[in-house]
Amino acid sequence: MPNKETSIQRSKKSTITLAEIGVKEGLGLIVPGGSAMYEIGKVLFEHGRRYIQDRNESRIDEFNKLLLEGVPESEQDKLINNEFSIEDYCSLLSSAIADDEQVKLQYYSTLLKSVILNKINPVYKIHILKSLKELSSEDIDYAKEIYIASKHVFKGPNSISAQVKSLVSPGDPLKIVSLQKLTRLGFLVNSTKDECLMPSKIMEEVVESIFSEEFLTPEAIGKQAWLKLEVGIFCCDLTKNGDFIRRMSNIYQALDVRAGGAAVPRIGAFLFLCDLLIVYFSKEDDAATWAEFGSKIRKNHIIKVYIAEDENDHFVDYLRENKSILDVSIIRNRAEDYDEFKKKLEIILFGEEQH
Repeated sequence: MPNKETSIQRSKKSTITLAEIGVKEGLGLIVPGGSAMYEIGKVLFEHGRRYIQDRNESRIDEFNKLLLEGVPESEQDKLINNEFSIEDYCSLLSSAIADDEQVKLQYYSTLLKSVILNKINPVYKIHILKSLKELSSEDIDYAKEIYIASKHVFKGPNSISAQVKSLVSPGDPLKIVSLQKLTRLGFLVNSTKDECLMPSKIMEEVVESIFSEEFLTPEAIGKQAWLKLEVGIFCCDLTKNGDFIRRMSNIYQALDVRAGGAAVPRIGAFLFLCDLLIVYFSKEDDAATWAEFGSKIRKNHIIKVYIAEDENDHFVDYLRENKSILDVSIIRNRAEDYDEFKKKLEIILFGEEQH
């Protein structure tokens, strides 16, 4: 076993001089000259040998510990008993030992874990193993950030495409280098739909393999996301009832719900993409328009909101044939009606009021 106490790596200092190394090895006061340089050369060789052996042993030990850590009980049997290629193990272990970045040790180990658990597409496996060697930890963190932006809509006037586009158009020279690497390795591909580079299946597999779910949330990169729920708001004319619509929008925003609006005559396919439909209507609306709208609805998750002028203005249901989760009247100028609607919507969305 190497003498770890005298290894450079084990020194508590972050810097050292050649003279100090010589003294530590018992060379005494070093006077410049051929003999001194020769002796220091031998000392450096020995320290280098110890350092490499020390580091390799430490990394092998940590690599194997990380491989067995954090495995859910449901996957422990598979991890222990699934067969895997010795070549894959040796390849990732060798890369972990040789890599300049200690932080990547966990990435190599976690990737092997995913390989053993058959979470990596065999078609991509060899390419992914080779790619991880090329990527720095900064490249991988950048890939994670792009991945998260492609999976969640952040709070604010954002869209998935806009979020990713801003990330793949960097001004930072180092990010540009990372972008070029990720593109060359096939982690990012051109999307005609989004008109920008987007994560490929390869990148998604890598990120999902080396990061646990808790590190793939918007909060992990300092962002906040809307609730993952597509809410469609429909009314006969979005230009009317401006104050009412604004007050309702404030309710959705307070509940982290991203709601998109459409006028009934222009609903198109938008209607079928929504998880929840909220319709606004009043006695001034055209009943025939709502009858046509109702005929297109194939889901029962509807909230009907009747905009009343006063207490004498009673609920008129233009969507009688469609079942609903909630039918509610809101007098447009009565604040408590909006508060009551918010409470009911919270229970529908979360099962309880949010505090």
